[in-house]
Amino acid sequence: MQQESIDRIKFVSLEQLNKKEEGSFATRKGSSFQVADSRKYSQTLAFPSCWLSPASFPSQQPPHLLARILSGHSVVAIAPDGQTLAGVTGNNQITLWNLQTGVKLRTLTGHSLPILSLAISPNSQLLASTGHDKQVKIWHMGTGKEVSTLVGHTKWIEAIAISPNGQTLVSAGGDKTIKVWSLGEPHSLIRTLTGHPDSIYSIAISPKGKILATGSWNMIKLWNLSTGEELRTLTSQTFGVNSLAFSPDGKTLVSGSGDRTIDLWKVNTGVRRRTLDSHLAGVSSVVVSPDGQTLISGSLDNT
Repeated sequence: MQQESIDRIKFVSLEQLNKKEEGSFATRKGSSFQVADSRKYSQTLAFPSCWLSPASFPSQQPPHLLARILSGHSVVAIAPDGQTLAGVTGNNQITLWNLQTGVKLRTLTGHSLPILSLAISPNSQLLASTGHDKQVKIWHMGTGKEVSTLVGHTKWIEAIAISPNGQTLVSAGGDKTIKVWSLGEPHSLIRTLTGHPDSIYSIAISPKGKILATGSWNMIKLWNLSTGEELRTLTSQTFGVNSLAFSPDGKTLVSGSGDRTIDLWKVNTGVRRRTLDSHLAGVSSVVVSPDGQTLISGSLDNT
């Protein structure tokens, strides 16, 4: 089978970034990870916890799998155990594949409009999906059964995230609100957070589950996830904050913006540590490897 074109994703040493002076950083160009057809952009990046760093990626990516799923489809999620990949396919459906063999496991059907975001629970048992139909659907990964539907947003939902303990789900989007849901039985709304003046594009939860970060136009807000208290507001981007990611130690927040930049923030003070500017178009996704040594970014510039 002929292999599809490969997009390159930028790899940056987070450890070196934290040691370098402002404005100086190292990139490892030449590293490549097969994510999509080169005509598409890299919108969604994910690490299962068993892939500690780019060096531990499987030595041979399954081209039959990745080309089929990711070429033309930019919403994906990888289960933390590294066994299953979920991808949004046609007709507002979600398809699950065995990441090791490429075998299609099942297709999930239930959304009536395009799906914008996926999240998988830490135990790899539950999948959450959301999008233009203003609903969050919870699925059982093993059976494909729809467990529940969470309703409350009045406009599209752009982003969702599940807490590290698997007990809380956070959703946000076009209605400028953040909803915090319990994933205990029964699934229910805990609280609604307000404060963003614009649509919310991105969500991240700190590794210990204490801090919630939300990104909108020109703004990032940090919240106490348990109480809903707003901790601080970070403002420096000139475009939408498309993606957020915490470092594994929870001390650094990484943001990717539509102005082509990636910012590194000190979580405890809100101070921006430095800005990376190596993409030629907006940054659509950022992720930090589980060992905390590598930052990976995807962009509208096809890298």
